[in-house]
Amino acid sequence: MNKKISKNTPIKLIKSPARAKEKTIITGYCQAPALARACNISVQGITGATRRGKLIRDESTLLYDLSDPLNVDWIESHGGDISQIKTVDTRSSSEKPPTDRTTSELQKEKLRLQAEKLQLDIDIQRKKYLPTDFILDHLIYFIEKLHTILERSAAVFVQEIGASILEAGEVQPIHINRFTDMVLKAIHDSKKTVQAEVEKYEPKN
Repeated sequence: MNKKISKNTPIKLIKSPARAKEKTIITGYCQAPALARACNISVQGITGATRRGKLIRDESTLLYDLSDPLNVDWIESHGGDISQIKTVDTRSSSEKPPTDRTTSELQKEKLRLQAEKLQLDIDIQRKKYLPTDFILDHLIYFIEKLHTILERSAAVFVQEIGASILEAGEVQPIHINRFTDMVLKAIHDSKKTVQAEVEKYEPKN
């Protein structure tokens, strides 16, 4: 049964308790540049807050945990919207994430790499760089060529110089000089042969 209220009955207004605003919990990690953009401050400001213990950062990855209460309070107190902060997928790599770069920086990096590739192509055409297999093949060829020349020259040297050494009764400076000249000539002739092969080499496009 409803109770009838007369005109003279005083009405009490009961103020309902204000409901606390529920915080949206975001699970994820972000980099300093993303955090700085969200709060409209510089990266140096983020670094300073971290140094003073106002923000908590994982020093192994240099990432900020967006679910950490201390970080949440600081971000909200500086006008940041956590839901709009770009997060990093930490599951994709255990390495430290790269620093955010602007489109201009990426374009400069692209142009630098293109210039380096162009310079490398020019150096290859100028034979400044040679393929590894070409170098190894001709290194072996040089050794084999030198071995053949020394082997052939040694037999002739012994026949020509042997009698002179026996006649002198000892090895004299003239004999040493002739032996040295023979070895140096063998090395020089082998080197010229390999150089001729290098000059004939045409880089592949």
